[in-house]
Amino acid sequence: MTFFQFINQKLETIKFSNKTKMLIFIILSGTITIGFLMFVSIFALKFDYETLFQKHTQPQFELEEIKDAYRVNINETLYDVKYGQIVNVSNIFIFKTTNHINNCINFANVK
Repeated sequence: MTFFQFINQKLETIKFSNKTKMLIFIILSGTITIGFLMFVSIFALKFDYETLFQKHTQPQFELEEIKDAYRVNINETLYDVKYGQIVNVSNIFIFKTTNHINNCINFANVK
């Protein structure tokens, strides 16, 4: 006697109402399992999407802030050079360097 014949023989001895209950239980448990796996996969995909979104957009915001700062500084410098407020770019560097050195000296003297 094979396994399937044994199962078939046992199922023939069970009442029809009990067979129906078993069938409904098997269908419901399969549906619940599929639903659970669906939610798990949806939340996993959502988590992956949010993680990738944050990893890729945060550096973009930081780069935009740096870009805007440099754009403003370059535009202000060009405006100053154009209208004669600054003779050339080397004077800007010398001016900023001397201010930085003076601030460091003053800070060291205060201590």
